[in-house]
Amino acid sequence: MLRGAFHLFTGGLVGKLLGVVREALLAYLYGTSEVVAANRIAQTAVLAPLNIVSTDALSSAYLPMQAKLLRDQPQIAIALYRGVQLTLGIFAVVLVAVLAFTRNEWIDVIAPGLTGGTTDLAVTMTVVLLLGVPSYLHFGMLGYLEMAHHSYRLSSIRSSGQSIGLILGTLVGFLLHRPALLAWGFTVSYLLMSLWGMRYVRRRGYLSAAGSVDWPQIRTCLAPFLRRLRGLVLLPVLIQTQLVTEKALASHLGDTAVASVDYARLITDTGLLLLAVPIGLASLPAFPLYSPGEVRVKLLHMLRPFFLMAVVLSSLAASFALPIVQVLFQRGAFGLDSARYTASILAGMAVGLWALLINYVILRVMNSLGQIWLSVMVTVVITVVTIGSRQMLVGALGPFGLGLAVALGAIAGSLVALSIRHILSTFVIDLLLLVPAVGVVAGLALLTRSASTDVQLLVLLAAVGLWAGYLLAVPRFRLRLLAVVRALIASRRPKVAA
Repeated sequence: MLRGAFHLFTGGLVGKLLGVVREALLAYLYGTSEVVAANRIAQTAVLAPLNIVSTDALSSAYLPMQAKLLRDQPQIAIALYRGVQLTLGIFAVVLVAVLAFTRNEWIDVIAPGLTGGTTDLAVTMTVVLLLGVPSYLHFGMLGYLEMAHHSYRLSSIRSSGQSIGLILGTLVGFLLHRPALLAWGFTVSYLLMSLWGMRYVRRRGYLSAAGSVDWPQIRTCLAPFLRRLRGLVLLPVLIQTQLVTEKALASHLGDTAVASVDYARLITDTGLLLLAVPIGLASLPAFPLYSPGEVRVKLLHMLRPFFLMAVVLSSLAASFALPIVQVLFQRGAFGLDSARYTASILAGMAVGLWALLINYVILRVMNSLGQIWLSVMVTVVITVVTIGSRQMLVGALGPFGLGLAVALGAIAGSLVALSIRHILSTFVIDLLLLVPAVGVVAGLALLTRSASTDVQLLVLLAAVGLWAGYLLAVPRFRLRLLAVVRALIASRRPKVAA
């Protein structure tokens, strides 16, 4: 399990780093122009309905069944794979057909505030992205099939392959003055990965018995899969609803807002990847084996040290959003105005980065324990608070409110999730003890907000040192961090044979 977690984490990390390169290139060439806005809207138009069944819901419904059948009934396992592939193929055809015929109306729903030129480009990009939907779903299923055989190569290279395709599409589109080619980077990359993935899977022998599968077998094993998927699909529906309504409101603020939101999200998502994903991949599979009391103890032991790091990242990103954005993106077409707009959104989002970490981990713990409806309840709270507060916050605070709504939704969800797991009081005490350092870091940022970027970066480094000193000075935090260090050292020592 740890070996697979390492492969998935390193592959995801490389993909995320390539994603940063991709976004930096996009910012350099196009800034926050209508091209980037149209690209963001087209991606949301296609990926929002697609991700309802192709992300966590699909993997949670398919992987446990496939792994069990491979162990007990290999022939039926092939039937399940074929049945799920067929179901996704039908879904892909229906989705492509519906969105192709309603593309103008769908873009108007997602981004009612866009101007005519941006809307037309978004529609064109949407059509191009739709051509990649079958390959996108096919390659995803090939990756899940490989994971069921305890191999992770396809899944680990997925984000990297997609980023490389988008980078090439961005470069070619800019050089040829044809912005629609940005979308072709997605479509062509998944077509090539799908063809290569199919060859890879066949060479590994994962589909060696596929020729003898019959329809009765497919129908028999599909029924329990679809029942399980039905219970899981509400979670991505709620998540995609948040993203679609965010784009709709941002479109009323203009192309810059639509483009800037995803630049800001890239930074918060990278922080989440570095902290939360390793926890989930390496530790969560063991939770179904624990008693309720053990679940609480293990969750606290696992989550509290990373929670401290998440609060530090929240504090630094919220306080020093502008110099961070400037270092990552401010060059070429991405000017100071774009940097300030993106930084304002990032500062709002970063307020709740620690809560995003808590939600990510606890929701996956609940799913691993089969507590799907508790996960749904927490996600409903996040969605209602985010959407309900967004209009008011944007009206009062502008782009900062757009990001702050995300943070408030995450914080509300984390309070509910921690209460459900009976560990809220522990984290409330931790937060209260962290408030003085948060205040000092925010004060340093305010005092130097008119200084040059270089000076602000030096202050940012000083704030990192301040945080390190504070965490070591408070016994409650120092003991926890030292325990993590000792555990890491112990894990690297060679075991002595009995």
